[in-house]
Amino acid sequence: MTRGGYITAILVFWSFLCLKAQEGSVKGSVKDVNGQPMLFSLVVLDSNKTATTDNEGSFVFKGVSRGKHTVTVDLMGYKPQKKQVNVGAKTVSVDFTLQEEATMMTTMVIEAESRKEQKEEEGFAVEVIELEEYENTKTDVNAVLAEASGVVIRETGGLGSDYSFSLNGLSGKQVKFFLDGIPLEAYGSSFTPNNFPVNLIKNVEVYKGAVPIALGSDALGGAVNLVTNPTLSKYFNASYSFGSFNTHRLGVNGRWVNKKDWFISFSGFLNHSDNNYWMDNQRLTDEFGNITDTVRIRRFHDEYTSKMIQLSTGFQNKKWADKVSIGYTFSDNNNNVQHDLSLLRPYGELKRLNDIHTTFLQYKKYDVLTKGLDVDLYTSVGWQSTRLIDTSSKRFDWLGEYRLREDENIGETSSRKSLFKFTDNILLSRVNIGYKLHENHQLQANYTQNYVQRQGEDPLNKNTVPFEEPHSLHKHVIGVSHKWQYFNQSAATILFYKKYIVNYQITQADFSGNQSRVNSTDGNDGYGLAQSFLIKEKLRLKFSFERTYRIPDAYEIFGDGLNLKANTELKPESSYNFNAGLAWKKTFGHVFLKLEENFFARKANNFIYIESLGPFARYNNKDNVNVSGFESMLNVMYKKVISLTLNGTYQNVVDGNKPFGDEVVNNRLPNIPYLFGNFRIGAHKNELFQQ
Repeated sequence: MTRGGYITAILVFWSFLCLKAQEGSVKGSVKDVNGQPMLFSLVVLDSNKTATTDNEGSFVFKGVSRGKHTVTVDLMGYKPQKKQVNVGAKTVSVDFTLQEEATMMTTMVIEAESRKEQKEEEGFAVEVIELEEYENTKTDVNAVLAEASGVVIRETGGLGSDYSFSLNGLSGKQVKFFLDGIPLEAYGSSFTPNNFPVNLIKNVEVYKGAVPIALGSDALGGAVNLVTNPTLSKYFNASYSFGSFNTHRLGVNGRWVNKKDWFISFSGFLNHSDNNYWMDNQRLTDEFGNITDTVRIRRFHDEYTSKMIQLSTGFQNKKWADKVSIGYTFSDNNNNVQHDLSLLRPYGELKRLNDIHTTFLQYKKYDVLTKGLDVDLYTSVGWQSTRLIDTSSKRFDWLGEYRLREDENIGETSSRKSLFKFTDNILLSRVNIGYKLHENHQLQANYTQNYVQRQGEDPLNKNTVPFEEPHSLHKHVIGVSHKWQYFNQSAATILFYKKYIVNYQITQADFSGNQSRVNSTDGNDGYGLAQSFLIKEKLRLKFSFERTYRIPDAYEIFGDGLNLKANTELKPESSYNFNAGLAWKKTFGHVFLKLEENFFARKANNFIYIESLGPFARYNNKDNVNVSGFESMLNVMYKKVISLTLNGTYQNVVDGNKPFGDEVVNNRLPNIPYLFGNFRIGAHKNELFQQ
């Protein structure tokens, strides 16, 4: 290059730097008068640049020249707003609070529904439940989920008791629960829907059948994602309730943000109940186990306490991160055990304790390196301990009276006293990457891994202690998907593929006491699609299909070291899931109607069930469990004040195996309801006496 060429290049480069030095950024947020983020709002800069608010109501303009500019927000149903900003070398912040226009109330009903139905219209069979009207009530998340179509929840007792959650005929661990996309199992046993107060949750997403890859799920029959408050502004929320049997429930959450976008978030709950409710016709037995009488008694050793606190801090709306946070979670359960499974043997001092400590790191960034490339990273490290305290030599009856055993070494549940404890070291990681190739084409990839190492100890046991040699379970779920929109975005197809990999290492002993180390690795391929098509205005057809697997968890493979035995031969469950449905909505003046019909079918193999082995139990596999049915939901709303919801479900859950010596197949599985429904009517009014 000639000398003149060098000078020209330097001048061009210097001019470029000068122009870039004269550029700044404009960022901000759009919220309503209640401080809730306004999603998908159109923001205009100087009538020539546009942006759309994200899931947290935020927007940003980069590369803005220095000087005065006009920022406008115009959203149907709200009064438009304009603000002047003076852009310099640093980022300028401008926030908007929108007020509703009284003349647009009917339109506002439609807009509020459309924000909710962004997920419902993707093609997956998903029901989104908004919890705004449940705020500051004593209701838990399970009570809200029980109102969803296709859901059956049956609890075995009071607060803290075991419960069965069934979704379209598949139940228990076949339906996975998540908190903001993170598997709920990573937070410990106190993080269950019947413990969660609703004021900690913004909405609930119930996926029936096929599950999007973003959750990184190995669910068999669906998933439930609990979504917390996404707003980036300051807020505080608290609720307390008191009920029968000395039941107390407290929930708090909030966020503080300063002008430099540094935030501190906190949330927590405390639940307690004596659970001393009455039991009728309870049998009394003598020392030999013979029934001597039946009485009406109160439960006397069933107290339950659970608590959780989560703290996090970080930054938001930075050039290098839209959100980055580091946090700590502690939760625990203190559960007095009242009786064995048969209810014949009451306990008076037996306890189960569980606590978990977790630290986590989360990072989100939109438009990484190039526009349309989004990254969401999450990782957590924690340890969870589970303890069984069985050190009493007392033999209790249902009247609360006891006698001392002759052998002081015998506990309440077994032939020896025990302080058995096992500790799980847990490592969880999740990576979500999305890339918008084109306005109508989006790619997404997900990788989720969950590692658990379990080790046990018992200072009172001089013999072999369960999990004395560490057991480990390591599972991976890899997913990729492509979303294609066409026909002017009135139709959308999502194709996805998932890879499931599991590795476990376990030491087990035979009847002679000889120990052997088992190391096993297995992999399976899943795939599916979700299709949505707008047949005509307000009428949408959806169907989804998935070939899926569920990997057994640590309890199912390892056992609990006591009455639940290990099964190293346990295979992953698999299922073909199919859903097809129609959704119709219409506004007639002040009345809004919404009707949904959905057909579902499941064909499950290697169905995992618990098998009784005398005083012990073990998880095993069963083939050919088939589910089919349909559900219907009607929602009526008047002036966004009075609402009525009706839903009903019919399901047929049958065992396709032929029982020994029986020519009949497709017997309906027992203890599973086949026809159920519910209705709900309510009134909700914002700004009742003043704005």
